Amino acid sequence: MTTLLVEDEAIIAAAETAALQRHGFDVVHARSGEEALEVVQSTADVSLILMDIDLGSGIDGTEAARRILAQREVPIVFLTSHSEPEFVDRVAGISGYGYVLKDSGGFVLVETIRMAMRLFEARMRLKRENEDHHRTAQRLAERNTFIETVLDNLPIGLAVNYIDAGTATYMNRQFEAIYGWPKDVLTDIGRFFDAVYPDPGYRDEIKSRVLADIASGDPRRMVWDDVVTITQDGEQRIVRAQNIPIPEQNVMISTVQNQTQQKHIEEALRESEQTYRFLVDSLHEGIMQIDGDGVIVFVNTRMAEMLGYTPADMVGRNFLEFMDERGQEIARKAVARRRAGVVEQMEAEFRCRNGRPLHVLLETGPIRDADGRYRGAIAGVMDITARKESQLMLERQIREKNLLLRETHHRIKNNIATIASLLSMQAEKLSIPEARAALREATSRVRSMRELYDTMLIGESQHTVALDHYLGAIIESVIELFAAEATIKRDIELAPCECPAKRAFSLGIIVNELMTNIMKHAFANRSAGTITVTLQIHGSEAQLNVRDNGVGLPEGFSIDNENGFGTALVRMLSEELNAQLTMTSDGGTSVTLRFGID
Repeated sequence: MTTLLVEDEAIIAAAETAALQRHGFDVVHARSGEEALEVVQSTADVSLILMDIDLGSGIDGTEAARRILAQREVPIVFLTSHSEPEFVDRVAGISGYGYVLKDSGGFVLVETIRMAMRLFEARMRLKRENEDHHRTAQRLAERNTFIETVLDNLPIGLAVNYIDAGTATYMNRQFEAIYGWPKDVLTDIGRFFDAVYPDPGYRDEIKSRVLADIASGDPRRMVWDDVVTITQDGEQRIVRAQNIPIPEQNVMISTVQNQTQQKHIEEALRESEQTYRFLVDSLHEGIMQIDGDGVIVFVNTRMAEMLGYTPADMVGRNFLEFMDERGQEIARKAVARRRAGVVEQMEAEFRCRNGRPLHVLLETGPIRDADGRYRGAIAGVMDITARKESQLMLERQIREKNLLLRETHHRIKNNIATIASLLSMQAEKLSIPEARAALREATSRVRSMRELYDTMLIGESQHTVALDHYLGAIIESVIELFAAEATIKRDIELAPCECPAKRAFSLGIIVNELMTNIMKHAFANRSAGTITVTLQIHGSEAQLNVRDNGVGLPEGFSIDNENGFGTALVRMLSEELNAQLTMTSDGGTSVTLRFGID
């Protein structure tokens, strides 16, 4: 411990230094008040100062002490040769650590120093304790301010009451705001019940119930829901109140929550749900909702009835349980499309409780959460079983009709073939050329009719004919009929074309007549010839060209003036088809027919 001795008398300073050192003190000597200030500023471990009051020129001891104490806290014991009261008064307000006369001896000086140190340490402890207490009090005040701020801003009302006195020690703003009455009313239990529950009957009911529950001491009973209160402004509110007793602290915590808006919302939701369920259950169509795993979470009454169940039978089960294997496979693919976000209309088949199939038309779409994740699907379900069965019956009837029609066509074709064979046999037995030619032409026309029935039997439709196939067969049939007359080279290019059977019949007769004329007249007195036939399609229009490299048309020939049966037949059928017919002769004969396909 370093002691600073401030003494301007060198001999006195030496004696006091020696006395202090004998008792184990480290001493630093300063001869003036200014030097003492410098030592204090430069030496950190000065623990005590012995200060002479009268230091000669410069500042005296009392002023030096004031300046030192302004810089740091250190015990100062004053030394003086004077015992007069005025000297004591000079140091009384500066330091309270002692006043020693210089001739008091070493023992008194040392004991005064030790007493000053003990007093200084005691003061320092007290100061630290006061500072700690102040900091603790400040932290407690800050914490209380924080807690009160939090409590005042809670969405619930809160009050703390003494159990024995029934008086409130704390009440937050929400407690007053929810009940709608000032604090002085809410803290008086009698005024509280009279103000908050103005209806006497309801007040007595609530009061007796609340007081009985509190008296029981059971916290589970101290919860009161759907309590109707009236504010000072006459507004009705619905609250939830709860008391939490803490007997060991003589405290009861009371909370209150305003549930008015929540109750109104719940009531509106109940009404909306009732309306929704009434509408859904009144629908003639079924409604089914599944979750992300395919488990049914809702079906309306109609949906359950269609399958022969109740809604309770179906909810909680996977919807695939109500389908056969084929239906399940189709449904799994449909669910995959729902996961991809596809909304669609589709047909499906369920299996009823009695095993009967239920054909339905579904309007389906996915259900997604707020983040867009798939959470299931919902479907409107229409029973189309009757329509489906009618459709299947109609399809069966059509198949039977087509089968019957084909059989009829087959019989007609056979009859026509028989007629053609009879005509052909008769022609071979005739010796008159004109008669034979007439029978050949008749045979050719009958064969063209047979080819039409052949083509209709081959095709899938009884109303349209593959015109290219039909005309090609007629061309070959006519050439075959006159095969003995000449060797014919064929150049046939017929574009694929579907044509109504009625129009095809007329076109077949025209081609039959044109080919018959070629075989009869184009290659007279010639052993060979070439026939070219083309069919071109341009949208709904077609162009047929029949050409030969024979002798050509007689001079002055005009189709309009020609009265032959075959030519007249061609002209008449062309007009019936509303077709454009042209005939030219240049290195043979060329006939062009432009007509509509339909």
